[in-house]
Amino acid sequence: MKDNDELTQSLRMEVSQLQGLVKQLGAAENSLKRANSIQEAVLNNIPDMAWLKDTEGKFLAVNEAFVRTSGKSKEVLIGKTDFDFWPEHLARRFREDDLEVMRSGKQKQIEETTATQGKSPKWIETIKSPVYDDKGELIGITGISRDITERKTTNDRLQKALAEADRLLAEAARYVSTLLPEPITSGEICAASRFRPSTALGGDLFGYHWLDDDHFAIYLVDVCGHGVSAALLSVTVTNVLRSKTLKDADFCQPGIVLGSLNNAFPMEQQNGMYFTIWYGVYNKVSRSLVYAGGGHPPALLVHGLPGDEPNIVQLQTPNLFIGGMTGLAFEQHSITLDSPARLYVFSDGVFEIEGKDGSMWGFGGFEKLMSAMILDDQPVLDGLLSTCSV
Repeated sequence: MKDNDELTQSLRMEVSQLQGLVKQLGAAENSLKRANSIQEAVLNNIPDMAWLKDTEGKFLAVNEAFVRTSGKSKEVLIGKTDFDFWPEHLARRFREDDLEVMRSGKQKQIEETTATQGKSPKWIETIKSPVYDDKGELIGITGISRDITERKTTNDRLQKALAEADRLLAEAARYVSTLLPEPITSGEICAASRFRPSTALGGDLFGYHWLDDDHFAIYLVDVCGHGVSAALLSVTVTNVLRSKTLKDADFCQPGIVLGSLNNAFPMEQQNGMYFTIWYGVYNKVSRSLVYAGGGHPPALLVHGLPGDEPNIVQLQTPNLFIGGMTGLAFEQHSITLDSPARLYVFSDGVFEIEGKDGSMWGFGGFEKLMSAMILDDQPVLDGLLSTCSV
């Protein structure tokens, strides 16, 4: 009886242990199910296509976005490869990408098209990553794919639009260059110029021409800002000066010309744009130069022959820019040229240059360079252009 009681007690203990083990297994199974459920919920909440393949390329898991995009159920997808769903050339390319990621052990981002015959091409952006178990053994590869067809299409349209805009800007720049005056290489007055806007299309423009047999006009217009709007205004103003179409303006009197321009181009009617100008008229009979500036850097008048110690005079008047306030009177000055002289008219782009250390070159540095080149009888325009292009 004692042995039977001991055996019964032992069996009871084993049954109890087995029941405890069953409970533990049940709890573990529930935990595993819960973990799988959470994992699946997380996977399905990813808006992009997400998937996991083994090392042979078979799908082990896919999310709902993948199912919707492919049009196939999970039951159909799991255990299959890309070769079961895609044309061979696409499936081979996908497989080569997978193998590269698994060989390198590194994540890879890929943009690829799924173009097939008879169907509109789709662009897919995919991030593929190798997957390892807790022992560091390669399990396979995981990926997230996003349809970027719309983005690519929009980008292509944008690139075409930008290319067309560049073409139109280049065409406009060519047109502006046709308005520049030709050099004058002989006669009582010689003239040369260099023109290089800071952008494809800028707001600077200049000109020179004979007003009559005795008077020669020189002017430079600098519209605030850059781009098409600034170029259009500078072209308009320059054409007005070339064609002498300002109402009641004596084009031999710079102060009157600037006043007329100021009244004709108020900034509130020019989309808030204004401009500066330097305008001068040389009288070959009296050898006098009458000039006026509207908010513009002074022109530089150099007396004497090349190689002589330069006597540089700044030609400037205390006037506001053009377009700020109508009804203003603009002051003009005059100077008599008793010897051969050179006149340099320029925009602020020749001295508003930032150095490598962040400092601004400024007008003082520009004037020193001009003096040095004139004294050494160097080609001033090309030397200046070279320095400003550094």
